[in-house]
Parts: sequence; C-alpha cells; structure tokens
Amino acid sequence: MGDPLINALATVLESSATLVSLKLDITTDWAFEDLTEAMEHNHSLRTLSNPRLETLRSTNPDDFGGLYPHYVALTNCVERNRREWERWENSAPFIEGGMRVILGRMAASQLPKYAISVERVHNDIAGYATQIAKKMIGKDAMAVTLLNKLAHEEGMRVLKPKNEPEKTQPDAS
Repeated sequence: MGDPLINALATVLESSATLVSLKLDITTDWAFEDLTEAMEHNHSLRTLSNPRLETLRSTNPDDFGGLYPHYVALTNCVERNRREWERWENSAPFIEGGMRVILGRMAASQLPKYAISVERVHNDIAGYATQIAKKMIGKDAMAVTLLNKLAHEEGMRVLKPKNEPEKTQPDAS
C-alpha cells in the first residue's frame, strides 16, 4: 500500500487528457515510481516542476541520476510528451489538408447522392477538427483523433515525392 496522495496523483495522471502542467513538492524518489508508471497512459503532461529537486539537480548534476532515478524517469516521460506535442504542432498544416480529403470521402460515401467533393469541405471545418484533436479536450477529441490520424496519413501520402515507389503487398501466387 503506497501513499494515498501518490496513488491519487497516479490515478489523475493515468486518466487525465487535459493536465498539461504539474508542480510537485515531493523529494522521496520512491514516490516517483508509481507516477512514472502512470505516465505510460498520459500523453498530455508536458511540463513538470519540482523546485527543490531541480535546485538539487543543478548543484549536484553528476550524482543526481543515481540519487533520484525514478524522478529522472518521470522527467523523461514528460519530455517525451513535450516532444510529441511539439511534433504535432508542426504537422497540423499537413493534417488540415488530409482532413479535407478524409471528410470529403466520408461525406461522399455516406451521402452518395450529394457527392460532396473534397473541394467543398471547407478549410474551417478541417481546421476545427484539427484544433479539437490538438487540444485533446472533451468527447469531441476522441472522435476527431482518429480522423486526424487518418488525415495525417493521407496528407503525408499526397506529399510523398512522385518518384518514390508505393509500397505494395507481396504477390501471393
């Protein structure tokens, strides 16, 4: 049985899709082990602050990793999230173009008699879908996240150089 506060914080980390910043005042390394495990399910936390440990890290950088391996692992998880979100920010323009293609195809397949073309999917709709998924807030984000994944793949496929051969399935004969 661990510390109830640490257990509660681990639960919050596991289930939160909106927590982007966290300030801690914990100095016992064992407490960070559960939080590090919880970070396997958290993709939103991008900033972690622990002033006392960061002061110790700056004054004793050579020994800090050995003294606080779980805290270092936790900061590595947070840094991973920050890099992923940064990558996401940089790819948003590609996703918006792909989003138009995906939404246009979905509309055409669901409403064939209306034949909504890609050109008729307004950029503001594609942009809105991208923004919702980027914020990862609320129920809308869950539905739009899959669309964004497909849109990113479509956008990257369209941007792939023409001279690069398409991957094909091996012939089963």
